[in-house]
Amino acid sequence: MECPDFLPLGSVVRVRGSEKPLMVISRAVVVPQGDKRSYYDYGCCLWPEGLMSDAVAYCNHDAVTGVLSKGYSGEGEQAMLKTLGKALATLDIPKGNPTPLGGRG
Repeated sequence: MECPDFLPLGSVVRVRGSEKPLMVISRAVVVPQGDKRSYYDYGCCLWPEGLMSDAVAYCNHDAVTGVLSKGYSGEGEQAMLKTLGKALATLDIPKGNPTPLGGRG
């Protein structure tokens, strides 16, 4: 699987299908969905609300239509991106196709 140019954690983005901005809280997420597993580039929460219970919206990099604020990218970020790239190169889980966001993604 090709590794996208991941946004840093904490980035606030506009995502196709969501009326509200979302904040990136996880990257390269494998999610159980019924009897299978799906891969998503990002796990997000509503912004400015933050994570409320387990309401995580999953999306892929190609659904990001705008970056409102880019998260912190300091020491360790490049090493983390390299680790994610290596892991994705061997991943055999299909990319998920999120439903339109209205609450949960």
